[in-house]
Amino acid sequence: RIEVETDPSPFLGMESEMPVPAPAQGAPAQMQRSGTLTEIFKKKDENEHAQKVIDLVATRDAIKNWPKLRKGYGDLFFWLMFVSLYCVVLIIQQQVENSFIIDEALRSAVVDEGGALQEVSSQGDFFDYLEETIMPNVFPAEWYNGDTYNQDETGYILDYNKLVGGLLIVQTRGTKELCNNPMFESMPSMYSGWYRDCYSSQRVQDDTRHTLEARTAGDVPWQSGWQADAVGSTPYYFMEEAPPENVNATRSDPTLGNFWKGFTYNETYQGFASFLAVADSTAVNLAKVQALRKFRWLDNYTQKVEIRFAVYNGLLEMFTFVKIEFGYSRSGVFRSFNTQDGTRVDIASMKMEPYRIGTTSLNMGDSIQLALEIIMTVLIFYQIANFLRNIFIPDKIEGEEDEEPASIFDIWLIVDIANYTCFVLYIVLRLQLITTILEKYIVVPTSDYQLVLEEAYQATTTQLLVSFFNILLCLCRCFKFYRFQPRLAVINQTLNKSMSDLYHFFLMFLTFLAGFGVMTHILFGPQLQYFSTMLLSISTGWMMMLGGGLDRIAPMAYVNEAMGLIYFLIFMFGVNILLLNILLAILVEGYQAAKNELDKLYDAEDDNSKIPTMVSDISIIFRHMMTYGSCSDNVIRQSVKRLIEDHELEEATLEDLFAVIPEQVKVNNTLTMDKLWKHPSLIAKEEEDEEDEGGDAGSQLELSSQVASHKSLAAKKSKPVKFTSSEEKLLSQIEGLLSENEDLHAKYDTWVKDQKHHKLKAA
Repeated sequence: RIEVETDPSPFLGMESEMPVPAPAQGAPAQMQRSGTLTEIFKKKDENEHAQKVIDLVATRDAIKNWPKLRKGYGDLFFWLMFVSLYCVVLIIQQQVENSFIIDEALRSAVVDEGGALQEVSSQGDFFDYLEETIMPNVFPAEWYNGDTYNQDETGYILDYNKLVGGLLIVQTRGTKELCNNPMFESMPSMYSGWYRDCYSSQRVQDDTRHTLEARTAGDVPWQSGWQADAVGSTPYYFMEEAPPENVNATRSDPTLGNFWKGFTYNETYQGFASFLAVADSTAVNLAKVQALRKFRWLDNYTQKVEIRFAVYNGLLEMFTFVKIEFGYSRSGVFRSFNTQDGTRVDIASMKMEPYRIGTTSLNMGDSIQLALEIIMTVLIFYQIANFLRNIFIPDKIEGEEDEEPASIFDIWLIVDIANYTCFVLYIVLRLQLITTILEKYIVVPTSDYQLVLEEAYQATTTQLLVSFFNILLCLCRCFKFYRFQPRLAVINQTLNKSMSDLYHFFLMFLTFLAGFGVMTHILFGPQLQYFSTMLLSISTGWMMMLGGGLDRIAPMAYVNEAMGLIYFLIFMFGVNILLLNILLAILVEGYQAAKNELDKLYDAEDDNSKIPTMVSDISIIFRHMMTYGSCSDNVIRQSVKRLIEDHELEEATLEDLFAVIPEQVKVNNTLTMDKLWKHPSLIAKEEEDEEDEGGDAGSQLELSSQVASHKSLAAKKSKPVKFTSSEEKLLSQIEGLLSENEDLHAKYDTWVKDQKHHKLKAA
């Protein structure tokens, strides 16, 4: 028998409920009768639940795990919602769909990226491309039917994109050097007298050796460097002022405009720049380009040439700049398209009025964007403050002991710090971008190329780079929030158990990849562009390993048939078959070890259903949410703890559980057995015997099952139960009475059937 507890000290701190007041004196009889009937039915329910057998151990575990479960899913849900908000804000800010529409149109219809641009290899090809492709597309003069544009129609590209300022051409120039550098005079080349002039990669504006009275505001010469008049003569430093003598003589020619400025250094554009203004006629701009060709604006000193222009699309409310770069190589041609320092096209679009603050045209999209950004910023700093607090004062889970503060070498602490640092950098870069836009807003019409677009693009690119790593860290942090759920935590445990083998494997893998990269670089690099550098060789090997670069095998065989075949066979076997399968085996072994450990923890070697799933967890959460009028978790926790520790029980009836709760706690919380039974963490013991429908027979079977239950409970206890002789005698008498009672019930059933038979016969 469980004695009634009177000490309420372990139960202190529980939430008390207001007691239900009794009906007032003189209340209507119907109300009193209703209250009496309610009490009767309530008492009946309590009597029905009183003998329910509760699995104390399972109930204790359920109460212990509930705070972890609630906090785990709460943190995971909040984190996923926060990361989703961050991604939505990024998508809205970048206007990706509109940017792609403009980018695709300009690349295909104006730049002709897949056609004429690919054919530019020499300096003459550059001018052909400029005059025949760029000029007609950037400065269109007539409609498709031959009608000339009027004043309002001039300056539009592809109907809806208005040219901002005009077209800018910028050249970066180098300096001239002697192939037989003076510092190596003791060991001169045998060909230095035959091939004397070389050109340095140093930019002419970075050469501090020239001091001259320039013809323009700048002091950067058109040409400069070392020169020797004859073999064996002393080299000397020379320079030619900008613009050159023959170009300077044409300044007064009105038909050529101000093309001569293209031969002078422009500090703003960091090069020798020529601007073709949209305000000038198409004929004047074309004459400038032809004059640049005539006076050899491009020569041996040229290192790089750029074509830049910007447009504004009022329908999409976006500014877009286009920059086409041509890198001149030491082989005497422009480098191939989309290669390192070669020909490439950069197109970027952005909103220069992100919020339209201070105007009456603040549309709904801008309002939503601003509201989401403010909410996200507040959440970021809220999480940072909460993170800093948890470093020194970790969150305490109800029913758990206090945790020690995380070590500075904890991997999750490092990931958290890196993640929050990226969030702060994102906010700082966003503010810098807004500041740049507000301070250097574009004033139209203009006669200059607007560099603020490129500055905004660089700030946006940096912000996107930070966001890339930030999203990657956010995805990594998801694994941190998976740790509370055992089936989700298997991935964490798999990586943890495989880590030692993984970094040894990757050391060997990188050695193989670098070795094959050297082989392809020296064998096929001189003829094939994707093996021309060491970095390209390694990246191509990586693509081939993943199955994306197998089309390179045929060109390799064309260069060297035997070595191409040998390389293919060795690489496919050594990397694709051997190493990748070893990697798979390491991960499978780690997963199996993690899975076995999980099965052992939940005693689920034979029954995998014992391990909690997300479906079972959600059902528990739903059950807690839909339960009303029950007692607090602490009442159940302390009651179960007393039965397990003080009375050494693993099972008990609901009546026993109710008995250990102090009367003061019951009164303060208006606690009843019905409330206790409603608690979602209570786990009833499954009954092994089925109940009969008859009243006395059902009671008989219930009593028998209780006796069997007590016997099984005694057998399960760690300490064997010893009965005294009197207890053994009493137990034997009870069993005899039960047997005799069963016989009496059988005789009674027979007598009842006979009586019914006689009555029916008499009738």
